[in-house]
Amino acid sequence: MLRKPNELMMYLIDPKQVEFAQFNGFPQVAKVLDDMTKANVLLESLIIEMEKRYTKLKEGKVKNLWDYNNKFSDAKIPFIVVVVDEYADLKMVNPTVDEYLARLGQKARASGIHVIVATQRPSVDIIEGTTKANLPSKISFKLDSTGDYKTIFDGKPPVVPTGQGHGTMRLNGQVKSFEQFQGSIITMNAEEEELIFENIKKSFKGEKVEGIKIEKVNEETKEE
Repeated sequence: MLRKPNELMMYLIDPKQVEFAQFNGFPQVAKVLDDMTKANVLLESLIIEMEKRYTKLKEGKVKNLWDYNNKFSDAKIPFIVVVVDEYADLKMVNPTVDEYLARLGQKARASGIHVIVATQRPSVDIIEGTTKANLPSKISFKLDSTGDYKTIFDGKPPVVPTGQGHGTMRLNGQVKSFEQFQGSIITMNAEEEELIFENIKKSFKGEKVEGIKIEKVNEETKEE
């Protein structure tokens, strides 16, 4: 809502196929991916885009995308946010995503590419050490056990979330170790929700920017 399409580009990976469907049509959303067999293709394309951006940063003699856009205001590059929902399900279908997410988490931030990963199962077999280390900011709502909090935060937070939108977070670079927050709970029927999303889409008046090129890793060849 606060960023124009030429400032922000989003890729939403949706294993359930229904969580992000309403965001189709937003000009900032380049793609909603609900075919999990192709998730590694999308993530690999983002890695290629990351490398291209670092080449531009090097040529522009700057260290990050913020500085690049300030220095070259007539040729700004949009930030990219890739959101992965239900990471446990995605990983079961496509185990190779671990490697791609780890690389993006480790290296992509300065190039303006950011990763958000969500899962209902924060167990050690899902959130492995490398993945966890490369995603430095952690946010949690109410969990089932102390062990789940330890998996996320490496220890029990000073205030355990109580549910109903109450959560705790530890953000990279913040002075305080933990911050509490209260999320809003909005209840509406499907028709009301659809109307709200459609009205938001109309407010952008058809603005759209082209996303990065996504290619299949192994293109099929055709013989005549």
